[in-house]
Parts: sequence; C-alpha cells; structure tokens
Amino acid sequence: MSKDRNLQVVLLTEGSDLDSLSSAYALTLLEKDTYIYLPHSYSNSIKIALSFFKNKLNPKIIKNIDVKKLEKIFIVDTSSYEKIKQILNEANINKSIEITAIDHHKSFENFPKDIKKITVNYGACTTYFIKQIEEKNINIDKKDATILALGLYEDTGSFRYSNTTYEDIKALSFLVKKGIDFNILNEILSKRIDEKSLKVINELLENLDISYIENTKIAISKAFCNEYIPDISQYLNLVKEFSSQDALFILIISKNKITIIGRSNGKIDVASVLAVFGGGGHKNAAAATIKNADYEEIIDIIETLVLKQILKDRKVEDIAIKNFQVVEENTSLNNIRNLDEPFLFVVDKEGIFKGILFTKTVKNALKHKDIKNLTAKEFSIDDIIVFDANTPIYEVETKVFSSNQDIFPVLKDKKPIGYISKKSYIASLHISPFEEEKDIFKSRQRLFPKHYNLKHKVKKYFPENIIDIFLQLGNTAKKLNMKIYLVGGIVRDIILGRKNLDIDILVEGDAIKLAYEFAKENGFVFHKFEEFMTAQIKTKDNIKLDFATARKEIYEYPGAYPKVEKATLREDLFRRDFTINTLAIDITEENFGILLDYFYGYQDIRNKKIRVLHELSFIEDPIRIFRALRFAGRFGFKLGSHTEKLLKVAIQQNFIKVAPEGRINLELNLTFNEENVIEILFLMDEYKLLNHLIKYFVLNDFRKKVLEKIRDNILYFELIFNKKADKSIIYLLGLLYHLPLEIATEFLEKYYFEKAFKSFEEFYYLKDKINENLKNSEIYEYIKGITLETKIFLISYLPENLSKRILDILNKEKEKFITGKDLISLGLKPSPKFSKIQTEIFKKYLDNEIKDKKQALEYIKQKFL
Repeated sequence: MSKDRNLQVVLLTEGSDLDSLSSAYALTLLEKDTYIYLPHSYSNSIKIALSFFKNKLNPKIIKNIDVKKLEKIFIVDTSSYEKIKQILNEANINKSIEITAIDHHKSFENFPKDIKKITVNYGACTTYFIKQIEEKNINIDKKDATILALGLYEDTGSFRYSNTTYEDIKALSFLVKKGIDFNILNEILSKRIDEKSLKVINELLENLDISYIENTKIAISKAFCNEYIPDISQYLNLVKEFSSQDALFILIISKNKITIIGRSNGKIDVASVLAVFGGGGHKNAAAATIKNADYEEIIDIIETLVLKQILKDRKVEDIAIKNFQVVEENTSLNNIRNLDEPFLFVVDKEGIFKGILFTKTVKNALKHKDIKNLTAKEFSIDDIIVFDANTPIYEVETKVFSSNQDIFPVLKDKKPIGYISKKSYIASLHISPFEEEKDIFKSRQRLFPKHYNLKHKVKKYFPENIIDIFLQLGNTAKKLNMKIYLVGGIVRDIILGRKNLDIDILVEGDAIKLAYEFAKENGFVFHKFEEFMTAQIKTKDNIKLDFATARKEIYEYPGAYPKVEKATLREDLFRRDFTINTLAIDITEENFGILLDYFYGYQDIRNKKIRVLHELSFIEDPIRIFRALRFAGRFGFKLGSHTEKLLKVAIQQNFIKVAPEGRINLELNLTFNEENVIEILFLMDEYKLLNHLIKYFVLNDFRKKVLEKIRDNILYFELIFNKKADKSIIYLLGLLYHLPLEIATEFLEKYYFEKAFKSFEEFYYLKDKINENLKNSEIYEYIKGITLETKIFLISYLPENLSKRILDILNKEKEKFITGKDLISLGLKPSPKFSKIQTEIFKKYLDNEIKDKKQALEYIKQKFL
C-alpha cells in the first residue's frame, strides 16, 4: 500500500438516521484522518443536527472521495450491502480497499466475504463506539457528548424500546458525565417531525389495522407518498398507537418501491419476517425495500409469516373442542332419536371415524316410517375435511375458511378426539370487537367510517333539479328523525366520473314511510314493496328514486336467497358484495356530499382493486363470482390477491352449482350487454368459470377472435343498418357453437335462454352449407330469412372473404334495388307476385347478371309484361 494513503471514510447510506451519524462521528474521534461521506438522501433528523453542530460536523464531512488517498472504508448502522454497493459504484471506489462494516442488526445480508464484519448486540450502534472512546480514554467535550447521545436516544426510542441493553444505559451514563446538553438534545429530537412526515404518520394512523391473535396484538398499516422519508421509522415510538403493539409492520408505498418497517417488543421476530423480502435488522427492528410489488400481496405474506410464528408450537389438538358424542355406525336411527346434540361422530366398532351425522337429518328421517330401522351409516356424511391432531394450527386456516363446511373433526390415530368450527377457531385465536362473521376479514374494517368531502363532485355530477330533490328529501328525513344516504353503484360511479342515474337511497329508519311522506308532499308517484322494506317514487320529471331500509342479510346455506332484517348503515354496507360498492354519501343538508367509508372502498377504487368484505363471501353467494369478474372487466380493475384466492377456491369447489339458475341468467345477460364484454368473458375463461358452467367448454385463440369480431359486428349493424340485435344470443353462439347442438341446447334450457333456440338451430343448419363455391344469390337464399342474431354471428364466424360477401349482399339488399313503385310504373298491378319479381331481380343483380336498374327494368318488361 502506498505511504501517501492515509484517508479513512465512513460511508453513510441513503436513509441514514441519527444513530448512523453519531456512529460515524464517533469513528472520526477514534480514528485519525477519518471523515464522513453523506449520501444524497438522509433523514430530517441529520439535517437538524448538522445545523446545530456546524462547527463540529462540517469539518468532518467530505463531499468527494479522493480514491488515490483512500486507505480504509467504514460502514456503520446498516446490514444491507445493496445500499453500500450503490455508493461504492458512484464514487468509483476500488474493491481492493479495506472495508469494515459495524452494525447492531442481526446479519449482513449479501455482504462479500472480503468485508470485515462486526456485529454488536446493543440497542444503538453508537453504543459500540462510545465504549471504545471510554476504554481508550479519548477526551470529548459537551458538544461531542450531545452528538453521540442523539444516536443513543433515537435507536433505543429514548430508552423505551425493548431492545435497549445495559450497555446502552452505561454509554448514556458516560456521556452524562461528559456533559450532555439536554436542551439542545431535546430541541433536535422534538423538531424531527416535519410536515411531510406528519402527513404520512396521520395516514398510517388512519390505515392502522390491528389483529389480536393468541393475545398478541399485530398491527399493519400503509401510507402512500411520492418520495421516501428516510427517518419515518424513528417517529413510530412517538405515537402510542404504534408503540403499544406487540408487533408493527409499516408499508411506505412510493412510485416504484415499497419500504417495509418492522418493530416488535420481542414477541415476534420481525427480522425473520422481513428477511423473506430481502430485508435486514434484528428481532425487534428490521426493514426491507421491494421494487414493483403489490402491497396487498406483501401484507398477505406478512400476516401468514406472523401467524406461523405465533402458532409454531400449537397443534389443532390444542384448540379442539373435546365435548362431543359418538355413535356406532350400525346403530339404527330409531335408537338415536332423543339426542339433543346438533351432530354426532359416527365410528366403527374399533372407534375409527366414519363420518358426521346431523341430528336434524335424523329427526327429518324419522318422519318417514319406512326408514326408521336404517342405521347411522346410511345417513352419515363422510366426504368432509378432517384434521390430524398434530397438524400445526397455521396450516388449517385456509381450509377452514375456504370450505362451506362448519364442523371439522380432529382425529388421532383415525379416531375422533374433538372438533373445531369456524366460530371456535376464531374464538381460540382472534379477539376482535366485531361480530363472528365479520371477524374473519378483520383487517379491512373500521368501527367508525373515514370521511371525504365530495360535495363539489356530487353537485357537478347531478343536474340542478336532482340536487334540489336531494335537499328537499334531506329536510323530510330530518323531520322524521331519519338519516339518508346515496349508496351503491352510483357512489362508485361519482368517484370514477362515469355516467349513472340509477339513484339508490339508503334510509336509517323506515324507507317506505320516508318515500311515502316525500311523495305525498310533492305529488309524486309512490310504490312500496313491504317484503323487501323498499319503495320507489317517480317525480314529475320522470326521475326514479329507489329507497331501501338499512338491512342485513342472513344466508342459511350456500347459494340461498338471503333473509333480511333491519340494521345500521354499517351493517347494511357490510352485506354488500365488494368494498367498492360499500360507500355512502350523506345527502342531509348539514352533511351534504360527505362520503362515509367503513371498508376502505374509496382507496380500493383509487387503487383499481376488487375486494370482498369477508372470507365466506363467494361461498354464501356464488353469484358474486360473476359480479367480481364483471366489475373487473368493466372498470379495468384487478382482483385483490386474497379475493382472487377466495374466488379460485369457490370456483374449484364448484359452488356455482348451488347458485340459482335464474340469477346466473341475469348475470350472463348483464355481462353480454357490458361495453367491455370481451374482457369480462376472457376473465371468466381465465378463472375457469366458463368451464364449470358449460360442459366440454374450450376457448381457443380462434374462438377468442370470433368473440372480438362479434363485438365489432354488433356495433357495425347498429351504425350502418340501424338495427339492434339481442347481444346475449350472439355471444351465447360465440361461446357454444363449437359444441354439439344437444349440449348447447342443454345449457340454454338450464339457464333459461330458450329465446336463443331459433338462432342456434339456424346456425347449426347453415354452418357447413355456406362456402366459397356458392354464388352470391345462393348465399342470399340461405340467409334472407334468418334472424339478425344469426346473421351477425355468421359474419363473425365465417372466413373473412365469405363475411365480406355476406355484408355486401346485406348492403345491396338495404338499397332496395327494385321497388314496388318501379313495378307499378311499368304497368304491373300490386300483388304477391311483386315479392317474387323483386327477389328474382335482386338475385341476378347479386350474381352480376343484371348490372343496373335500367337492365333490371328491361328484364322485367321482357319476362313479366
């Protein structure tokens, strides 16, 4: 090594905090000719410290590194080599330079072997250097002590973090003896939070979701910001809602990256959780940065990893309910008639589990005299999910909540030792302020709604006469002591700026009474539907307003129509299908235009995400599968990762089979009439929904092109021919034409599409008859009497040359080459013969045997006069 090399540099990385600065400054006190190299971006805390200690710090800071003089590099308070590598590359530092890394985190992720690594087990990295200063008896003054104390205070959370060690306290004691200026220390620490940071912290507080698992409080939050705030993690301990959790995970989402910050009191090892994302740190504090990732997927992974940690030593047996009854499989039903238990476990003579027998089934069976002597075996259900007693708890949650089964037997050596249910699982592991069915989706609900002021947007969206109606309606509601809100699709479309005047009004109170009073006051038409607690009025301007009483729905079994009961606004919104449809806008005068959001629906609209509200959503109502894909296709949204999992499970388990055929008919008709119908159908194919609906269904590339042509041709016929076709029939042809007619007909009958029979029969008859060898007149003979829907589908299905010929024929037919007036002008009297003459002339015109009207009239004179 050259003798003139005597420069030593401490490299601070992007996002460095006060502990980094204090550690670096300590090194300059310990090592001669050592300087600090600051990154492009560092915390606001460092900026404040630099302004307070200009005389001390500025001489120690260099802006450029003279590589020729560089002898040694120190890296402090970071365990991520990626950040270091970036600075080394920027400064063109030779890899042969000696590098020493010193940190108090758990590991040095991806660090090269030739870098010397020193790991210390202290709350603050600065503590390591203060110990050396004390041991080497290096003289420091009051300002030095204060600069070093900054690092101690920041990384131990003012000595409140659980990672604070005895050595940290000793280091503080040493600095106190040297004379810390606590006034300056407190001023710097109190000034750390700037306006940007405060805004992010407020958003984190608003988005804070807390789960209670096994008496462990796990909090996850997220905030969106345009630029990374380097020291945001240092502020978390200042807010009770963050510092009081057993484990906290914060996601800071910027343009192309997500920064994850983990904090823990020791119950959860946050470093091992964030190591999955390439992060580093120690058990109580860690961080990771991910580029181009879906934050919802990250949250799902974090929740899974945390659950695995909490439940790593717990087995299903630990939470199994041990109070159950068994019955031997050969026991007759007559002998188990008086049992009060809701179910029994059926076993063989050796006690081996054979199935579940529900008492309700027994009671219903015993009503029939002929089957009283049948046994438990005949009526037990054996096709069910069971769990081995030794199965780790964290492995069963997905199965429990993706199944429509509620009782899950727990077996040891194939014999029942207990059972778990959805309710008992939640009660065992999750403590939550929500009702049972709401517990399952605990992380996406608020007890109190977030408010957004959309008054300007609402007034801009609706015509003035409708705004006046809302204001009058608000006054009527106030007199009746009721609250009213715009809800449903119209709220979503107001936010998206899409046209929609289907006005749905939700009433906390009595919708029928409110609608009646308002209609009576204004002379409007009124209709009520007492069974559904709804009403409708029509104004003098023919504006329809639909009123509904806030209600909740109870599903007795998968696919059932729900029972309804009166409820609160929040309960009513919770029953809806997706978060984007759970928003309500207050239209009372004092709160006009205020949006209420309980379930993060506004955020989901902004992020273009479709999410269900609870885990059993698709199971309780499989029709929501269609709606999820329809909304995704209509708006260009994506399914949230967890919602996508639940949808796939519901499709794979074929819950579509329990959905009422009439509701499937309605959903398909709505789909076929969507503007983005092709995108929706392709999504249905992607998720295998169409395979479960249609026997032997396959959508290959050619059939996809046919569907795309259908959309274009429907529009063409509307614009050019001014003819509106039944889109459902045409798209059904596009989906089913490759199947045998009997299978296609079976589908049409099952889902009430009988109106399509004629077009299907026409197409199946014609598809092999129309070919290139036919004359235009022969093609015309085939197509002249068929439905408009069949014509459009044929044009979409046939080769391009044939399609063009058919379109040309139809365009010429539209011209009315020879009219009735033309025939009368020749001296012919009106009669049924006119149609025969016109058809014959038109066919010759198509085959180019007659080229113009003059030739046509001459032909008629010669043949028919």
